Amino acid sequence: MSATPSFLMFMKTWLPHLWGSGFGCLLATVGLLAVWAKQRRLLGSRGNLPPSPFQFPLLGCIPLLGSLPHEAFARWAKKLGKIYSCRLGGKTVIVLNDAEIIREALFQPVFSGRPRMYTAEVTGKRLGITFASDETWSIHRTFAFKTFRALGVGQGKIAELIQEEAEKMVNNISQLNGQTFCTTQIIRTTIGNLLASILFGERFDYDDPETHAFFNKMNAVVRYFGPCGILNIFPVLRHIPSIAASFRLVTDALDGAGQYINRLIKHRGGSTYPRTVFDYTDAFLNAQDKEREMFGKPKLFTDQQYMGSARELFFTGYDTTTSTLRWVSFLHPAISSTETERTSSVSHE
Repeated sequence: MSATPSFLMFMKTWLPHLWGSGFGCLLATVGLLAVWAKQRRLLGSRGNLPPSPFQFPLLGCIPLLGSLPHEAFARWAKKLGKIYSCRLGGKTVIVLNDAEIIREALFQPVFSGRPRMYTAEVTGKRLGITFASDETWSIHRTFAFKTFRALGVGQGKIAELIQEEAEKMVNNISQLNGQTFCTTQIIRTTIGNLLASILFGERFDYDDPETHAFFNKMNAVVRYFGPCGILNIFPVLRHIPSIAASFRLVTDALDGAGQYINRLIKHRGGSTYPRTVFDYTDAFLNAQDKEREMFGKPKLFTDQQYMGSARELFFTGYDTTTSTLRWVSFLHPAISSTETERTSSVSHE
């Protein structure tokens, strides 16, 4: 279902470019016909699939979702029941529209995996936590939870770090002397510093050009990854030049972000095992050294897995928290102003 907004964004952003060239039109037509033929074969026998709403050739239910997909899914649930199926492009999905059924399903091991998606295969090689499955997902998910709990995330321990970064943010704002400014960059840097402290034991310099380059790469991922989600439905569209160029921006940005993270932690590998754990990287290196001691080399805690996990944890926390704080400050300016004054008074005590 996550591919739906990406499809709508694709229709607005890339369709004019797609149909603007004869080559793109021909390539897209051939690709879509191939997908349609495959769907015809698959739909020949629905097997034991639950009921489904009306579905268009090739696109399935996507054109019926509109700009508020959750409302469409709710309407279908009233008509078809709490469990139904629908097709999103070339993918048939089963929709669970009941809290109790969802809870029951998620407790079953058979539902603990992740679907194979083209964008995840290319950008992350199914490493990390978000798109991994089976043993890799289970081990690294548990490892991340235990590590963050030990570091004080969600507890008073981390509140001190948040307060410290909030004070720095207020000081930077006060230096603007009342000038109009965009909150985006300063909030992103503040959130980035919190995440970098937890993950890497480092913090960013607000005025460092490399820091700004790193955030620009993260912003490129935020901007272009959504429209590229159409590739998870129709991977054949990767051959369209405009879409390929956009996806290349995402992969290049992720590679650049990975190189920056490597520079942040390059001095960490020489520490003696077991090292004192101050951040996620320390804990991961301890687990890596333990595997090296047991098996001769890391098996699950490899350098590639570290990069996949660290990059995912940083990116997901960075984007969601930044967006939330920006919306809060926009929708509740009075509360935002009060909290700023409170933080400022604390920092001057």
